[in-house]
Amino acid sequence: MMDEQKKVIVRGICINEGNILLIHVPASNGKAEHFVLPGGRASEDESIEAALTREFEKDTCVNVSIRDLFLSSDDISEGEGVEDDCYICDYKFGAPAKRDDTSPYTPVWIPLAHMKQINLYPEKIKELILKDIS
Repeated sequence: MMDEQKKVIVRGICINEGNILLIHVPASNGKAEHFVLPGGRASEDESIEAALTREFEKDTCVNVSIRDLFLSSDDISEGEGVEDDCYICDYKFGAPAKRDDTSPYTPVWIPLAHMKQINLYPEKIKELILKDIS
């Protein structure tokens, strides 16, 4: 269970057949088009595994299982009182799709070979994926 005083963010890196699953965020409000890893905030009463698998299913319609911790809060923290962890996930099944047609966010498979050309936030995660995974 989560520490009630701490905001817990979980993200996942899912690679399948040389592609990484990302969420495309269109340009808006002065922010450039970019991509983010699937994930989100864990509820106070759920485990990290449950939160991350729920977020993947909700955001991408893809089912995953968690394999290993890739980055911890110390590497990507959003600030004090935030636990921000990124996990390597194994693809189980499903195809990227929007759960809600009104959402501007689109889950997509991006070839790992194209990682250098895209804007992936947070930048620290992109740097480490390029260094350690691709």
